[in-house]
Amino acid sequence: RRVEEHLTIKPGMKVALMYTAFDMLGDGSKNDLDLSVRNNCEQLQEHWVYAAKHYFSKDNYLRVQGSPVLYVFGFRSYRNYQGCIQEAQSRILSATSHKLYLVVDIT
Repeated sequence: RRVEEHLTIKPGMKVALMYTAFDMLGDGSKNDLDLSVRNNCEQLQEHWVYAAKHYFSKDNYLRVQGSPVLYVFGFRSYRNYQGCIQEAQSRILSATSHKLYLVVDIT
């Protein structure tokens, strides 16, 4: 509910979500997040699909070339992510017709 309040705070103000998963999916070290272990990939996908369904269609949600923007914090520490991220994008497109625009840190 608090996220919803922030997304509707000021008319005309653009907002976007920043996703971080270290606390939920990582080993706590913030140095490695392997999406091929446990059910990390599925959880990430569920988080992103939820965000897409509940936030990306808001009028004030930030878009680049018509696509909703999702910032991913700590992406440089993700491992085995290619297939998982592609599938997440496909699931979001299928569920919402939104093609996701990812902004990640890689250095």
